[in-house]
Amino acid sequence: LGGLTQEGEPPTFHAWLSDNNNTEISSAVDRLQPNASPELQAGYMLPSGPMIATNFMALTQGLMAAINKDEQGAVVDGQPYVWSNTSDQGEALGLVDGMGKPTSCESWHAASLEHVGEFGFATQAPMVWTESGAAQFCSKALRLYCFQEG
Repeated sequence: LGGLTQEGEPPTFHAWLSDNNNTEISSAVDRLQPNASPELQAGYMLPSGPMIATNFMALTQGLMAAINKDEQGAVVDGQPYVWSNTSDQGEALGLVDGMGKPTSCESWHAASLEHVGEFGFATQAPMVWTESGAAQFCSKALRLYCFQEG
């Protein structure tokens, strides 16, 4: 991670975030743009290891290890919450709160106590890494998962 691509360009990263604004649903899985050929897909690994998924399909079928390190390789400590509104399959959850508002912090544009967002846990490898089944007020600063394109 963090090196140059084969074309000599810096790598592109995409956030593992999905939104649902009642008119359009944007899933995290749609933005990652994996290589169409599974045998040419790169695996997903934390900056200093371990491998979390051998390819894109494995990423959406359950992680091999928790994404419990930040981009510098430091272990996530303290609050392990990560914004996502994304199922373990990479799809938008499509949920709404008790007021009928989407659980994606108004498509990730709101940072208030009036909106909520779904989150996951950086210390978990099964499906709760991305989908905890709970929501948090959007005013809370939480982590993001970012994956390198390719």
